[in-house]
Amino acid sequence: MPQKTRPVLISIPGSLPGAWLFSRNGKIRYTMPNMHKVEVRESPIEGRGVFAHQPIAAGAQIGTYHGKRTMRNGKYVLWVTDEDGTEYGISGRSKLRYLNHSGEPNAEFYGDELYALRDIDPEEEITFHYGELFEEWLETLSEAELESA
Repeated sequence: MPQKTRPVLISIPGSLPGAWLFSRNGKIRYTMPNMHKVEVRESPIEGRGVFAHQPIAAGAQIGTYHGKRTMRNGKYVLWVTDEDGTEYGISGRSKLRYLNHSGEPNAEFYGDELYALRDIDPEEEITFHYGELFEEWLETLSEAELESA
């Protein structure tokens, strides 16, 4: 049976603050470098949303979409494609399951990792583009907008 892990917020001198996963066998994995900068609250877009409560720099990793791997669709399932081209879902269990859609997102997933496309200000809702139309949206951006993202 796989060993369960629990996220713990700690500060290690000389490292970035973030959440670390400690397993029962003593293995440590750094997993969410900026999750301490986000919170979940009511969203003007829909239901609950994820908001920055500290600045997040463009290009920074915000966090990892944690959850069980699934082949069934659901409200909090993020669909990703691995290096082999296999598509699978992740049934969200972290704060990131509350991300809302935007036609002009400020974050994007690369696999199960969420990155800021631009600087995100405190109190700003963090959003990503839910569908395949994201690539079409990218094509509408100018070179300057792409470089700043």
